[in-house]
Amino acid sequence: MSRVKKWSLSHSDGWWNTDKCRLLKFDANGTYVKHKVKGGVAAVEEFWNNRVLQANDGIEFGLGGMQWELVGSLFLGWLIVYLIIRRGLHQSGYIIWFTALFPYVVMLTLLAKALTLEGAIEGLKAYVHVDWSYMRNGSTWIDAATQIFFAYSVGTGALSALGSYNKFNHNCFRDALITCVINTCTCLTAGVLVFSILGYMAVLQETTVAKVARSGPGLVFITYPELVLSLPVSFFWAVIFFAMLLVLGIDTEFCSVESLITGIVDNWSEKLLPYRKQVAVGVCLVLYLLGLPMVTQGGIYIFQLMDFYSASGMSLLWICFFETIAVSWFYGADKFSDNIKQMTGMKPFFFWYLCWKYFAPLLMSGVFIYYIVSYQPVTYGTYEFPLWAEILGLFISFSSMIWVPAYAIYYLISQPGTLKENWIKGTTANIEMRSDALTILAERKRQENDISRNQSDVPFLNKTESQTDCHN
Repeated sequence: MSRVKKWSLSHSDGWWNTDKCRLLKFDANGTYVKHKVKGGVAAVEEFWNNRVLQANDGIEFGLGGMQWELVGSLFLGWLIVYLIIRRGLHQSGYIIWFTALFPYVVMLTLLAKALTLEGAIEGLKAYVHVDWSYMRNGSTWIDAATQIFFAYSVGTGALSALGSYNKFNHNCFRDALITCVINTCTCLTAGVLVFSILGYMAVLQETTVAKVARSGPGLVFITYPELVLSLPVSFFWAVIFFAMLLVLGIDTEFCSVESLITGIVDNWSEKLLPYRKQVAVGVCLVLYLLGLPMVTQGGIYIFQLMDFYSASGMSLLWICFFETIAVSWFYGADKFSDNIKQMTGMKPFFFWYLCWKYFAPLLMSGVFIYYIVSYQPVTYGTYEFPLWAEILGLFISFSSMIWVPAYAIYYLISQPGTLKENWIKGTTANIEMRSDALTILAERKRQENDISRNQSDVPFLNKTESQTDCHN
């Protein structure tokens, strides 16, 4: 850091720097000096693009060579994920507690500092300001839906996998409400933190919040390092922030991988359950190999394609829509409510019934249709992908979406019977309860019968005797 402070604004000595490099200004004491940004490229941006990513000029120039530092970092990340999930999350309780709570400690620490920075108020004003023109963009709605799905782990299988470790009578309805409240508060708090920082950056560069705001990797790896350089004890803020980022990434990753492993093992439990560790090794190794193209010189463009077309957007919305339809219409919202009552002893409010059956499907289908109508292709900063890359991205989305109608058609034509009979059979729920669920329900039924029997054995006064006693 002392070396950085000795640099002038017009000099950069890294091999990754260009003539357009723009460094931060410091005085003789190493204190950051506010200055208006006039052209050029920020030093942290050049370090990110030219040193860390070593990105080429576009996906049309190929993947290029491997970034071996990123290859090693990717391997280390998957090794940590495997060490957490190898015995199952139900045996990794302390690790889960740490990965869940540590980011909150760091976020609150950063928030306490960010709110004291100059310009934080302007950033918060930009945070609560609504630009209604964005409501006309389909990408706004799809981004909002994607954020909700990822924040609440909807549609990814993680909740189902983690919930399978619960006992039958666990109050899942209460947990769902708590999760929603905590996630919403977390998102709002994170927004306050981010925009407080953006307001400070706008003051430092004597510009507006809109001009310093970035999305995606740029916010984390460009905007925040610029902020850190201007703070006292900058290395401390850098360490705790990127430690939080690492923990958040690992936390999200092992939950998603656990859902995949749980689905595989549960489907072939007799054969694979004794070899769960080997299955975890195989899954982590395959996913690591699939991630290698993204740590090449053209990998950031592959990452952007996958992020836009596969991991979010219309494919996730499509899957969530059919999951909701399958539960609320084919299985039945009434039966689903009864299942919750069997587990918790309390039937959900009628409002939730309306959400499952009507509000959620209508909202998701409306967002999906609006997004298709106002579709705009993916970009990476100012870079526009070639047509063939856009078509490839659409095929990536379709590769996830096609399985819903494809399996329905396969089921209709492969099963014995007429199409109508197969349709009725395929849309009729045939779910077998877990053994522990049957035991709990049988015990609950026995207790109810005992209570009824005891009440019938209690002698009651007849009406005449009761009236006589009351009169006396």
